Amino acid sequence: MASPGSFVDGVALSASEMNDLPAGIVARAVYSIDQGSIVGTELDLTGLSTTFTALANRYYVVVGLVPVISTVSADEAILRGYLGGSIITGMDATLSNTRTRFMRVSSRPVTVSAGSTTAKLTLQRVSGTGTLTAQSGAALTSHIAVYDMGPV
Repeated sequence: MASPGSFVDGVALSASEMNDLPAGIVARAVYSIDQGSIVGTELDLTGLSTTFTALANRYYVVVGLVPVISTVSADEAILRGYLGGSIITGMDATLSNTRTRFMRVSSRPVTVSAGSTTAKLTLQRVSGTGTLTAQSGAALTSHIAVYDMGPV
């Protein structure tokens, strides 16, 4: 297969060569409504789940961003990313009650079984006494995206 810098005008890539290229974003979701009342139990974040058709022998990466604030200072929270029912990434953070913390996750490239696959984000307060809010509105939105990184 031609590599960047070695393409020649008039030479088309074959289907096999095209299948070797990364596909980029294959699924995504954006959510813009606050979700509060998050305490000790891990909760699926509303609107931050997306389903796509995974292909065999491909690498996928999940990326997520969620603005989070607590009702008290020093709560500890964890944002987790799932793909096909398995935790593949997570971020923990100490939160403030005076400013929003942008929690983000990015997984390593992973493979999943071919077929319908769901990626989602969850949030949990793992220590402290406050209540967490995933802040999403006109100015702050939460995101999840799944990238196809190419063949194994």
